[in-house]
Amino acid sequence: MHSVFAQVDYSSSWEDFFSYNNVKDFIKKDNKIYAIVENALFTYTTTEEMVKISSINGLSGENTASIYYSNLFDKVIIGYETGLLEIIDNKNNITIAKGIVAFNSSVSSYGDRLSEVYAYRNPSTKANEFITIDGRNGTHLPNGTNVKFLDAAGNLVYETNTNEGNELFGGKVVWNKANLTRNKVASGIYIVLLITEDNTETTAAKIAIIN
Repeated sequence: MHSVFAQVDYSSSWEDFFSYNNVKDFIKKDNKIYAIVENALFTYTTTEEMVKISSINGLSGENTASIYYSNLFDKVIIGYETGLLEIIDNKNNITIAKGIVAFNSSVSSYGDRLSEVYAYRNPSTKANEFITIDGRNGTHLPNGTNVKFLDAAGNLVYETNTNEGNELFGGKVVWNKANLTRNKVASGIYIVLLITEDNTETTAAKIAIIN
């Protein structure tokens, strides 16, 4: 179940002073790039000027974490560190989605191969509810990638797969720092092990969690 609430556009009466210098994540759709910064989103193509979307246009203004594009619905989804999701259509209308418990990730963008990955935010503190595991340089994890989170002693803490029904963002994993019993993990160093569905490609990342 989910509920969707319309946002209000204040763009006609306010001016945007957000910084767009430090890109946290981006995706490319055809000739357009969608990129998130700390509290906002911008789009860019080689044929038009940069278009900024922020709290002036109705975004929450909270700290962004991930961005995803749905080819099927032609919409951009922004994930925030608080767990909030905001959906932007092709006319830049913004809605908030709360309480989503299922999402058809078969419409997600998956990578062709398992390349170098990164964890964001890392180190992760109490202020960051989620950690995103994704490919570097705009790449994403292949469909069916198995992702294991281990503690420093090698014990399995959490496990998931980038396939339909498991991961909201398709070719990336967003972990809420909870173990298999749904309890928040302790402070420490954690290893992320990734292996493709056919067991031919592997990679790893290291995460520091500070509670």
